[in-house]
Amino acid sequence: MINIKMLKQASQKFLLRKGICLVSCLLSVLAMHIIEVVLNNRMSKHIAKDSMESDRIHIIDSKTVTIALGFLVVEAAKKAGEGKNIAEIISYINELILRQESIVYLDTMEMLKRGGRISPAKAAIGGMFGIKPILSIKKGLLEPIDKAKGRKAAVKKIVEYIRSKNLDTSFTIMVAYSEDKIECDKLVKILSQEFNITDFMIGEIGPSVGSHSGPGALAVFFISKS
Repeated sequence: MINIKMLKQASQKFLLRKGICLVSCLLSVLAMHIIEVVLNNRMSKHIAKDSMESDRIHIIDSKTVTIALGFLVVEAAKKAGEGKNIAEIISYINELILRQESIVYLDTMEMLKRGGRISPAKAAIGGMFGIKPILSIKKGLLEPIDKAKGRKAAVKKIVEYIRSKNLDTSFTIMVAYSEDKIECDKLVKILSQEFNITDFMIGEIGPSVGSHSGPGALAVFFISKS
């Protein structure tokens, strides 16, 4: 059972305390955060930054969630390890954000119904006929792009979508799942065969995003060619 009360945004005081600690130890702090519309925490982050009056804190809205955010952090760390300065790292990450694509499969419409995104009637009909919504994150917003009847058809549409977006195989493909690791492994195997790739970053969807997606969800994040 997810405790919704525990999903609240980080407070200004908490961010300020952590920021002071980091700035006292580091030359620069690059803070990348979950897509702002999910937890609506833009105000707390920027107020905390302004309160510190430091030009060494840099905030980026990742415009994404879950493992895709982790991927951006890893890429930033790689550039830092190569000796890139903060301006070069920010420019690189912003380019990746523009090129990042996503496709999300929901195994249930229950969370969409609870969040008011669809009516109870549509959720009931979709459940009755096994309709699975397929969504994508567009400009920081989760938007429906397709639907499929059953998981097998949904996976086929995921492959078709990735192929249509000119996948850049020089980057890691990220796959996130909610509770069902077996189905995630099946999807990874299919993607590996379809695109002749072996470099995957796999992770479980956490409670903040999971409270929106529900159990059984699968998400694929990847970088398209510029």
